[in-house]
Amino acid sequence: MTSIPPESSIELIDYNGKKIFFADFSRCETTEDILKLILEGKEVALKEPDDSILALQDFTDKKASKEIVELVKKVSKETEPKLHRQAVVGVTSLQRVILNGVNRLLKKEIKAFSTKEEALEYLTKED
Repeated sequence: MTSIPPESSIELIDYNGKKIFFADFSRCETTEDILKLILEGKEVALKEPDDSILALQDFTDKKASKEIVELVKKVSKETEPKLHRQAVVGVTSLQRVILNGVNRLLKKEIKAFSTKEEALEYLTKED
């Protein structure tokens, strides 16, 4: 059962008949906003069944501070069992390098895409 609180910044998108958890970091104005959204995503994810979440994050025009990267690594370890497939959009070349490190750490593939539509197609493709 998907339980996203009404005041949440996490959106639930229905795409190709599947539910996608969408976190739009591009709307965050400060590092604190980003950190808060990461933690909010963690709380939502931990309530879901294992291997059930299709997740999309938009990092357009966001910089990855050390504080953000460390929290992402920590939260990713905690939520990894909940994720079935994950994608990101809006990442720079440097952020792709960081993403590759996170992927190696988790032994799971988070794919980066140029557009939201490409990411949604990947997330909803049949296994």
